[in-house]
Amino acid sequence: MKRNVLVLVRRSVVAVLCVVLAAGLLSGCQLAREGLGSNPNDDMIIGVLVMVETAEQRVAREALEEEQCEREEAELDAASENHSVVGEIEFGEEEGSYHSYGPFTNLFYLITGRSIVSPKRVYATAKPKTIIVDEETNKKIEGKEYVFENIEGYAAFCPLFFDKKGDVVHSDFIYDDEIAEISFGAGNHPDGGSRIEIEGTVYVASSSEGLYYNTSPIFQTPDGYVYAVLEVTEQGSTFIGSVGGGVSNLLEVTSKRMRGGKTLVDTASISVGVELMRAPQKIVVYEMDSRSVFLSETEYEPNKVPKTFEAQAETAYLVVETYEQGKLGSTILKRETYDRGAEDFTSYYAREDGICMRQSTDIVWK
Repeated sequence: MKRNVLVLVRRSVVAVLCVVLAAGLLSGCQLAREGLGSNPNDDMIIGVLVMVETAEQRVAREALEEEQCEREEAELDAASENHSVVGEIEFGEEEGSYHSYGPFTNLFYLITGRSIVSPKRVYATAKPKTIIVDEETNKKIEGKEYVFENIEGYAAFCPLFFDKKGDVVHSDFIYDDEIAEISFGAGNHPDGGSRIEIEGTVYVASSSEGLYYNTSPIFQTPDGYVYAVLEVTEQGSTFIGSVGGGVSNLLEVTSKRMRGGKTLVDTASISVGVELMRAPQKIVVYEMDSRSVFLSETEYEPNKVPKTFEAQAETAYLVVETYEQGKLGSTILKRETYDRGAEDFTSYYAREDGICMRQSTDIVWK
């Protein structure tokens, strides 16, 4: 087992650490940043991070990770020659797996903002946010706004805000636009505690090499920190190789916690999957009258479909056709009909990275 020494990069930080450490020992306080030292068993699952890769992207990512690991080890070795040692980190047998060793690992995070407790645990940035929990009384609470920065993947999660009794007083639903057909529910569990329900799908344009799909859970600590546990491994990925093929990992978790001598039950049911679809080539909208006589035809590029479509006064219904790219240059046609009273129609367009974005067009009837 390989063992390396953790050092601070700047000499000036050593004095700061000594002062903070002394103050903590005298006061009996824990020096770890809130949320970092909490028991993982007390953390609740509030969402999921979905990662999609082609075989080519996977090879490129693994090469970058290996290069980064070698660079960080070289930096640590170089720093150890010129600076005082304040703690140690034990590198596990599995490459990229770290375990805390010594009392200064959380202090390093506190001073530098870099987590060395586990590089696979990525914290969301939390910004203060005033939340109105009752519009009639204008009751407010001080909450947080969470954002995952510089992280690969598409997140859907639901941070919960509790009162002193342990009841849910507010929930935020946060998701990336790449997750289509998204729905969620959150609130208090009938037996006390909380409940979270999330469903959604990421659509990806088909490719000859197929896709790898991987999910990582997102947790919330008792003191309000939110983090994702990244588990991007070959063993944990699912391969999707054909159009219409898809996969969705259902996370169903029930946990219990004590609050004021009462047992509270927290439940989560989360299902965000990935499905392959053919890349749309064009969208055509036809207006038809009550006798099914053709009135007009409008053709759009998939990424230029307007947010609003105004139908003529004589229009009784719309026909929306989607032309998709099939195998060997063929074209697949899909057709949907929308009668008067329909509020909108849905279409997709494929980005350069293959992700198919869902878009909704409002229908204005005259």
